Amino acid sequence: MKKFTENEIPYEDFERMGFSQEMIDDLPETIMNRLLSGEKTPLLSSSKNDSKDNPMKATIWMSREENGVVTGFYRPYDNVRDYSDFSKSQQKTLLSGGVVLTELKGQPSSYYQMDEDTNRILSCPADCLINNFNGLKNNLSAYIDEKTFSEGKIQSVVSNGDVITIGIDLSDSKGYRVVEGDEQNWKQEKETDKLPKYNFGLYGCWTFDKDNNLSYIPEESYTDEMVKAQNELVEKNKARGMHM
Repeated sequence: MKKFTENEIPYEDFERMGFSQEMIDDLPETIMNRLLSGEKTPLLSSSKNDSKDNPMKATIWMSREENGVVTGFYRPYDNVRDYSDFSKSQQKTLLSGGVVLTELKGQPSSYYQMDEDTNRILSCPADCLINNFNGLKNNLSAYIDEKTFSEGKIQSVVSNGDVITIGIDLSDSKGYRVVEGDEQNWKQEKETDKLPKYNFGLYGCWTFDKDNNLSYIPEESYTDEMVKAQNELVEKNKARGMHM
């Protein structure tokens, strides 16, 4: 469900992060839909460089403030992960994509999970997450086991005749994610959107770099291979139009 319109996109905020209006407008449709829904995008390469003079990579998203103003945010990729506060078994769980519930020194009991996009360890206070979970239970005509949820396990239930699956996902603003379908659907939806190699827009193209991150290429910088791919796409779209 979209929370924002394209007219509300805070281009100036994203410009300061190294994402021009052209780069934002040319985002692939699936990623633009995520942005307009208030979700984080996959990892994107910005036009700015990091401290090592490499293109900065970050996820971006939007949020509406209490006064109605829409603000753009970003979270850069972190090359260094600090696991020193976690036990060996907890580190293993985090590295495998699992969820850890623990009380670190000076912190309330919290859930921890590694964000694969940014390489950072995300956290959420346990009482906050369970409170969100209880709100979900009240809105579903299905039995959801709190113990299973609190242990970080994914569970599927039937609600109004439909199978839905819920699991902790700290990259989501609610701290959990609900999808239609079974556990396989839940895991597949968590993956980066399945996109073609080249995603042509009005001003340029989002494509995958050598590290499998999305990078933006302005039209004037297209390679011969990209020009050929674009021409083939144009011809394919024309052919489809002839049969419509």
